[in-house]
Amino acid sequence: MRPECSVLDCTKPHTGLSYCRSHYRKFKYSGDPFGKTKKYKTLDERFWEYVEIGNKKECWLWTGHKLNNGYGQIKGNPPAHKRHLAHRIAYTFIRGEIPHDKVIDHLCKNKSCVNPYHMELVSHVENVMRGNSPHARNARKTHCPSGHPYSGDNLRIDKNGWRRCAKCKWLEYNG
Repeated sequence: MRPECSVLDCTKPHTGLSYCRSHYRKFKYSGDPFGKTKKYKTLDERFWEYVEIGNKKECWLWTGHKLNNGYGQIKGNPPAHKRHLAHRIAYTFIRGEIPHDKVIDHLCKNKSCVNPYHMELVSHVENVMRGNSPHARNARKTHCPSGHPYSGDNLRIDKNGWRRCAKCKWLEYNG
């Protein structure tokens, strides 16, 4: 016969650390076999342990776990342990909720920065266009490779939606 749980008035057999399954589970997640105390710090408490804070003008650097793309990440509290992007947590803590149709643009262009005063809420399209992707770089071009402006009578849009230079097209046929 297995020994009983060490909690007073519990007659279930113990499984680990002299607790029954129920009391052991409570002890594991809260540090107390009755589940009355918390073992884990709140997300707010843990978050600020990983931030090097400067003033409002300086970047606040995330010193915790970073994803391969450079953005900081922190785990939430049990039992889910959902992962959160650090800059989104910082923005929510200090400036408020992030609307579902908006994303955060780092104005300082530092992905490990969690200073909410370096962030702006923008649409996804605007965030992409502010970036350095091939699509964004091409959209910012004002002249064709030959130096003709993409404007007025010189601008043509082909069947695929690409901007074309009318002068270069004319030169191509008559050159």
